[in-house]
Amino acid sequence: MKEHRNPRFTILDNQTVGLNLSLFRKLRQKKALEVALHLGLKEAAYTKYERGETKITIEIIQNISEFLNVERLFI
Repeated sequence: MKEHRNPRFTILDNQTVGLNLSLFRKLRQKKALEVALHLGLKEAAYTKYERGETKITIEIIQNISEFLNVERLFI
């Protein structure tokens, strides 16, 4: 069976995204708590994103990247 791929859509790998969030946060010398507060989350909920344990939305990624002043997160 042939697999159909749509080039307009990308499936996000939560672990890769989480690793990038963590790396950029550390590069910007921010604590996980600071990002969590910006998002209106508890720190434990935010760190689940960084560990890839929780599915993340594009909206959350954009919000975090704006807070960390990152023009583009490599996902």
